[in-house]
Amino acid sequence: MSTHCMIGYQTKKGKFKAVYCHSDGYPSYTGKTLQAHYNSRAMAKALVKGGNFRFLENDIAKISRFADDTDAPQKFNSREEMHTQSFAYVWDDVMGWLCTDIDDEDKFKPLEEFMGV
Repeated sequence: MSTHCMIGYQTKKGKFKAVYCHSDGYPSYTGKTLQAHYNSRAMAKALVKGGNFRFLENDIAKISRFADDTDAPQKFNSREEMHTQSFAYVWDDVMGWLCTDIDDEDKFKPLEEFMGV
């Protein structure tokens, strides 16, 4: 069974754009990878712009994207709305990556705190 997640950022208009990641969406892998290799707004936007994918890689060029018409980034009115999978990550320009899980009642908190770091 895969651990799915959503990864996104807030647009300048206050909405959210996010993509679906099919596997290894838990913080100990995807969270660490986001912090280490996608730790800026520009990187978060580039990751989302490419569309839904199977697995987060350290190198954005190596990510295997889904090749159907459902791979476009999804739009949400709030970060809580984008929490449709086991985990959700959203880039915050002040706090960096925020995270929540399905059991956390949509309470996003800094990824470091979520991971107990």
